[in-house]
Amino acid sequence: MRNRLADVLKCVVSQKLIPTIDGKRIMAKEVLVVTPPCARRSKNGNTSEIYQMINEGFQVGMHTIEQDLKRLVSQRKIAAEEAMNYSNTSAACTSSSPRSRSALLVFLQTP
Repeated sequence: MRNRLADVLKCVVSQKLIPTIDGKRIMAKEVLVVTPPCARRSKNGNTSEIYQMINEGFQVGMHTIEQDLKRLVSQRKIAAEEAMNYSNTSAACTSSSPRSRSALLVFLQTP
């Protein structure tokens, strides 16, 4: 099943609707473009490496939800606190040290 999926997938988009500063909602998304290296990792079961590939794959159109949330914060569309609430890593940050949560907040607020 994993091999078939790796062969047919071209792109995966995950999206969340985030409350904006003006009370509306805006989409934040994570994009995975299934490149040959991504497909190989999926076939080999090395899916933990794919997140790093998304994080570093900007040149082929990939980005993490955190990178998109940062963009929305820098454009003053959403508040940094909302970005933290919708980040995939915020759950890990809140259950770990306050320092981790602060580091995420700094990342989101840095242009």
